[in-house]
Amino acid sequence: MTNEIKMPQAMVVLANESLWPILSMVVHCQSRPEGLQRVLIYHTAQPVESLIPASRLRYLLNSLFPEIEVKLPENLGAGTPSDVQAQIERWMQDHPGAHWMLLGSGSTGPMELGLLGFVGRPNIEVIGPGGPGLWCRWDRPAGQEGIVLQPLDGYHPSATDALPIEALLKSQVMTSDKAPVYTASTAEDLPVRRLTDLGAANGWDWASAFKQCGLDTSATPAAFFVRYLAAALGELGISNLAHTIRLSPQADARDKNDLEMDLVFNARGRLVILDAKLDEALDEEHGGAQPIPRQIQLLAGVRRRLSALSTRVVMLRPCRVFSEMERAMAQALEIDVMDQSEAPKFFSRLAALLKWTQLPETLAEIEKLLVELVSLRGRRRVFGPESKLTREQESLSGTPVLVDIEKHLDRVCAERGQNWILWMTRSQVILRLAKPAAPPPQMALLIQNGLKRFGRVQVGETPTGYEAFFPRNDALLGVLRQAFAGYVNRSLDPMIFIQAAPAIPQPPRRPLPASALAMPTGDFLNELDNVMDQAADKPAPRTGKR
Repeated sequence: MTNEIKMPQAMVVLANESLWPILSMVVHCQSRPEGLQRVLIYHTAQPVESLIPASRLRYLLNSLFPEIEVKLPENLGAGTPSDVQAQIERWMQDHPGAHWMLLGSGSTGPMELGLLGFVGRPNIEVIGPGGPGLWCRWDRPAGQEGIVLQPLDGYHPSATDALPIEALLKSQVMTSDKAPVYTASTAEDLPVRRLTDLGAANGWDWASAFKQCGLDTSATPAAFFVRYLAAALGELGISNLAHTIRLSPQADARDKNDLEMDLVFNARGRLVILDAKLDEALDEEHGGAQPIPRQIQLLAGVRRRLSALSTRVVMLRPCRVFSEMERAMAQALEIDVMDQSEAPKFFSRLAALLKWTQLPETLAEIEKLLVELVSLRGRRRVFGPESKLTREQESLSGTPVLVDIEKHLDRVCAERGQNWILWMTRSQVILRLAKPAAPPPQMALLIQNGLKRFGRVQVGETPTGYEAFFPRNDALLGVLRQAFAGYVNRSLDPMIFIQAAPAIPQPPRRPLPASALAMPTGDFLNELDNVMDQAADKPAPRTGKR
């Protein structure tokens, strides 16, 4: 048995902070042949809870359905059940003979109670949400007490999929009936599979991939990626999409900050914001990107700003790995996150979010390639290049297996114009110095003597210079930073350590016993051996006279 509603000519809605359910029912009714003629919006003076939502709903309905008459009460409502009922009665007297729908918000507030008096009256349908994507008719069966909720048939949440993104977004940023300035780009028909193959082959250089496909290349790497994603979403059947969006509020807006979004699409009864960035950890360290927690906070702010549209926010970071703390933070703020580990199956994750059961063939093939790049070819990232550090390491070492520290140190010296470098491990601090053109004899020993003022040190000679090894401790690190700060980006002559060092004392000589000199040769050598063997343990013999 079906439980379909009779399409109304007039609809009364109670303005509240959730506009998406109201929009979906208006679209459902307006699409029928008999058509919806007018929408009457009841609201109170509460700015956030009622007044502003009513103004934004009126703007939306006027923009989307100019053929529908949209009216607000002449006087602000008190929000009590009696006031709601009285206002609806006045509207019904102004439009006699119409079939009415009174649309509840699903709350249990006073305004909602004002609808109860109309349940069971002829030519009036009282409707309220019964859950996500579900609407129920309020009935009062004969012989029963109370209200019975009857789920409605024939309602499809996807009815909202055609609502234009521009109008939806503008409605949530407008102030004083003035819409913001809106700029955006639409999706292109791109060779998604070809772009993926070229990107994977050249280290995800998107500009090169677009150029090889004969496409426009006048954009940043991040913009190329967003254009690619927009085209890929087209393979999922998503056509109502915009990317590189900016909304600039009018001058009288309380919040004058522009609202920028990478990609927004309206599909399967949901408005989804996809925030896709190729930033990596080094960009954050160098000030080129916000820290991940801050990015999550900013996206949560966008979500709150568009909460009336039941917006879902997806944060895609193919070049980052989220910590447990960052994931917990995103979950608490209702942000869906996908990082480096989940990027290869991004399309499956997105399809699951939209309740698609199967990927189209093109995207299934692309996803298979992305998974293979990680599992079989040793890549850690897809969509974005390997980290700058990883790329440099493989370039210098010629292999991802071994790290050639010497080449890295040489690179740092070359970039800084230095012939020395100071670096550290967990247990040691190492100073590497270049060999001068004409080093004096025992240069390593001379340098070691000069460096002793910093702490215990051992100096050795290499084919190209000298290396000094200090046991690492916090005090030593502070002393060395101060001592070598003046030589950053400059060459350093190791002779300065020798010139500043104290003279190396000569080791004391121990004379042989007089008796040894009178011995035969063989006995002399035996005695010399004995003296040398015992030198470390015996004190030197006295030679002075008593």
